[in-house]
Amino acid sequence: MGTQREADPGETPAIVLPRRIAIQLMHQAQKQPDQEVCGLIAEGGGGEKRIYPIRNAAAAPERAFEMDAEALVAAHRRMREAGQQLWAIYHSHPHGDATPSTADLRESGHPEAIQIIVSLDIRGVLQLRAWRFGDDGPREQRLIVSDE
Repeated sequence: MGTQREADPGETPAIVLPRRIAIQLMHQAQKQPDQEVCGLIAEGGGGEKRIYPIRNAAAAPERAFEMDAEALVAAHRRMREAGQQLWAIYHSHPHGDATPSTADLRESGHPEAIQIIVSLDIRGVLQLRAWRFGDDGPREQRLIVSDE
C-alpha cells in the first residue's frame, strides 16, 4: 500500500476533472482541428460536472475564440435551471501549446472559473492543462483526470 504525500500548506489543491469530461473536451477539439473550440463546464450540488459546448463566433476562429453571445446566455440559463454553477471555461489551441495566450488573459471575464486549455499541437498526444487567471497573471493548477 502506498503512502499519501502530505500537502504543502502553500500548495493549491488539485483540480479534479472526470475522465468522461476530459474525453469529451478532447473529442470536441479533434472534431474541429483547425479552429478553437470553446464552452463551459458546470458543476451541480453533488459535484457532478457537465459540459456546455458553445459555438466559436470569433472572426478568426483558427487562432482565437469568442463564445457566441446567444449560446452563452442560453447555457447560463440551462445551468441555473439545473441548479448548476459555472466551474470552468474551456477552449482549444489547435496550433499552440496549452498555455494561455495574451488574448486569453486579456479577454478573461470570469476570474472565479478555472480555465482549461486543450492543445492539439503535441505530436501524438493531446495536452490538457488547467489555469487560474488572477491579478498576478496565470497560475497553472495541478490537473488530475479521475475515473469518478
